[in-house]
Amino acid sequence: VSESIEVQFSDDINPALATFSGLYQRDARPSAQTGRFYYRDTNPKSQAFFGYCDSIRAWAFTYEGDDPCNFKAQSEETETYEITKANAWMVGTPETTNVPLNPFFMECFRCADGKNPCRNDGRLIGGSCECPPNHFGRRCEFATPCTQIKLDTSNGQFQGPQELPTDYTAITGDDGQILTFNERPVFLDQS
Repeated sequence: VSESIEVQFSDDINPALATFSGLYQRDARPSAQTGRFYYRDTNPKSQAFFGYCDSIRAWAFTYEGDDPCNFKAQSEETETYEITKANAWMVGTPETTNVPLNPFFMECFRCADGKNPCRNDGRLIGGSCECPPNHFGRRCEFATPCTQIKLDTSNGQFQGPQELPTDYTAITGDDGQILTFNERPVFLDQS
């Protein structure tokens, strides 16, 4: 059974879900009701978690309350105790029709096999990956990003009440390394 899981939600159907992408840590003890572990968001301000809901016989995700059956997303029906083996995740609530959650990514981060989840020679220290120079990300999976990006607004997809800046530069720290937030580089508009 996974010790912790990494989750990446799509924001196509329910934009709020994307804000809950991240690491989820397994509770110390399984639920007395289902015998399965809950996985809780590692962000201390979040109440989000994954748990098994007996009434739908599926794994479920919620960010409101403490009942997994009050879900915002659910897996297909399954009996598995290993959450990463649950497939076909869907967005919905007990009252609405479920729509496939695609893309959706869930993978064991700290697994029972004890393997290092860090890539590119990253080192696991205190439950997080310490990345070597020129790599970043939760698993050190990304090469150092470009220092400048340009937003292409020609296709009309970035419409809003104001015109968006188009030129951005990566913010660097005193050590010259690009600053990150939630394992992603931070860019600032140049205007």
